[in-house]
Amino acid sequence: MLQVFLLAVEGEENKNKFMEIYLRYKNLMYTVAYNILHNHEIAEEAVQDTLFKLTKYISTIENVESKRTRNYIMIITRNISFDIYNKEKKYCETSDDNSVYINDEPFTADILDYVISEEGYKHLLEIIEKMDYSFKDTLKLKILYEHTNDEIAELQGISKRAVEMRLYRGRAIIKELLMRECDDYATK
Repeated sequence: MLQVFLLAVEGEENKNKFMEIYLRYKNLMYTVAYNILHNHEIAEEAVQDTLFKLTKYISTIENVESKRTRNYIMIITRNISFDIYNKEKKYCETSDDNSVYINDEPFTADILDYVISEEGYKHLLEIIEKMDYSFKDTLKLKILYEHTNDEIAELQGISKRAVEMRLYRGRAIIKELLMRECDDYATK
């Protein structure tokens, strides 16, 4: 089965990278999928779907051993597993289809300067890490991995509109939390 995936990967360097990812993360992918799906066969299907997605984005992965790559693979596996779970349970999310997209308001200069700083960037990642997985994964794919909205939609198995709404809502949550922190700091 692995040979089928390798046929989809172009270039010897990317094939080697894909093999290394497979060997290093196959158990992690399975564990993540099984913890969501609670079924051996379906978890293996989720791992195969994850590997298929990775064939498309293998060139974006720089360091196979990095925490960033591990998180990236976990995000993809988790999203695919939830997608399979929802299809198995015939569950459909209606909130994304009924949402109205509102243009994102820009951050204030003070907040933007803080987020741009290294300390602010780390704090931003801490805030994102505490968010609900749908916002967290979408924001990470956008901010850390610099995927386009179309790529994020494909990776998460949702519409581009849902990606835009998650990014909008996620940014609004971050902005609100940062503004609250600034207010708390100013009153001390």
